[in-house]
Amino acid sequence: MGLLFLLAQCTANKGNPVGSQFFQRENQGSEMYALFHAAASDTFYQTFVANGSSPYLYLGQCNGKKTWSLILFSNLPDSGTVDSALVTLHTHHIFGQTSGFFTASVHLILKEWNPTEITWETFDNSFIGEEIANVEISADQISANNDTMALSFHLPPATVQSWIDSTTDSLNYGILLMYQSAPFIVEFFSNNTEELEYRPTLTIYLKQDTTKEGSVTYPRKDTFIASTEQEPNFTRLFVNNGTALRSLIYFSIDSLPEDATINRALLTLHADTLLSFPDNESFDLITYPVTNNTWPIPAVPFDSTTMGWSTLEGDSISINVTNIVQKWTSGKNENYGFILMGKNEKRDIFGRAFYSTSCDSLYQPTLEIFYSLPPNSRL
Repeated sequence: MGLLFLLAQCTANKGNPVGSQFFQRENQGSEMYALFHAAASDTFYQTFVANGSSPYLYLGQCNGKKTWSLILFSNLPDSGTVDSALVTLHTHHIFGQTSGFFTASVHLILKEWNPTEITWETFDNSFIGEEIANVEISADQISANNDTMALSFHLPPATVQSWIDSTTDSLNYGILLMYQSAPFIVEFFSNNTEELEYRPTLTIYLKQDTTKEGSVTYPRKDTFIASTEQEPNFTRLFVNNGTALRSLIYFSIDSLPEDATINRALLTLHADTLLSFPDNESFDLITYPVTNNTWPIPAVPFDSTTMGWSTLEGDSISINVTNIVQKWTSGKNENYGFILMGKNEKRDIFGRAFYSTSCDSLYQPTLEIFYSLPPNSRL
């Protein structure tokens, strides 16, 4: 993955690169108005985020996204002979086909992992051990239960027994749920969910205590890892959660007076719903100002203390970026453009596609600025 195509570098002292036909300014009484179209240097790129704080686990494949899940149960009984061990996951939603099935394989994880650090890129084959179980996941059953149902599978008693008998944690690094092919993605509740009754569980039944319900334990840690196969596309800007696709966009606003007071600045984007995922959910989009024009991908620097965000409900979104633009016009900060990312980048796998500057002007990104000038100021 990595960089999909490079953003042309830009600086604050450039002239308007798209020409005056894309810049409008008119007097509206005491308030002035300016409309800018973005420079032809917008792009999207791939970075990496860990999803260990997400309230969900994901498994499957849909719309170019691939997802696996990792779970570690470690609060086990101190002793006893294992008769059986049952893992239960609760489904929350399904994305993609609403019929059919796929078989998920359950593997031992062979190495230590940190849910706040592990990503698809850092989780390589050296983590994946032998297959110890498999489970059939049916979209028909999940859909028939309005997406919420319990899905259970057994772990080998000998495997769990080795975890109990071990005097260290070195034999138990958890389990991986993966697949060979899948026509949909299933969303499970993770251990981070606020709906505690839906957390993953491992129920261990001991032979000397078969009259009881067994010992129930919850994960010590869990997470999902995700990948995307988004091809280069000069007509769209992509922002994806989970797989951390981000976009960059630049507007030259040098023609605004330096002494302008920015009353309101709105960044407007138009979504391509056919390339968005899923198309029936809202999407929270956040923007920060880029703080430099020289950086290695994917380490694009931005100011996390200055932001604007809004929720996309339909096919367009306007984000209030007044505080960002005011710092640019006043000279407090240099204008290196905006970075766009999902507000829930580490929470789910939703994504949106937006029309870029290469599209028809009706759908191109725009920056509307309403501003005032002090008395005796000249344009």
